[in-house]
Amino acid sequence: LEWVEAFLGGERAYIGGSTWEPDEELIAAYVQQNPEQKWIVAPHEVNEASISRLQRLFGGNLLKYSDLVAGREINGHRILLIDCYGLLTSIYQYGSLAVIGGGFGVGIHNTLEAATFGMPIVFGPNYSKFKEANDLVALQAAFSITDEDTFLEVMNTLDSDVKMREKAGNRASSYVQQNRGAKDRILKHIF
Repeated sequence: LEWVEAFLGGERAYIGGSTWEPDEELIAAYVQQNPEQKWIVAPHEVNEASISRLQRLFGGNLLKYSDLVAGREINGHRILLIDCYGLLTSIYQYGSLAVIGGGFGVGIHNTLEAATFGMPIVFGPNYSKFKEANDLVALQAAFSITDEDTFLEVMNTLDSDVKMREKAGNRASSYVQQNRGAKDRILKHIF
């Protein structure tokens, strides 16, 4: 995706995938402490109210995808807001870490899309219904947080400890690879 590459300019990106307001507030708190980082945030809700709230939350650092593809200059923006649907799965390939939304609500969103691209995953406490999330946490490929303090602690650790971040990402990718072909195994078991 040339527009992602242009935005990143060779820098690494953190991805906020299918985020909700509590996730976005945590990301904003982290960004405030780490303004040099680049983020791509794809909110779960893409509507005028949500986009306006995110623009207020992130301020002048935020560049909307729709403005970027319309030719607006990047000019030092550090946060790219994906203000449409359908791009997140393709965007994950550019990430070094993913914050998956929904964990402060009824449950997290898809973790395997991010894990496929070999990055550590961070999400809120409501993940117990999801086998892959439980497995990834057990493998130390994913990290559940409960509040701003634990979020900042996990993020700062993963950001500063390159070896830990790489190991977690490799574990995530290996998990996906080891579980490929599940449909065939399930069908074989049933029949």
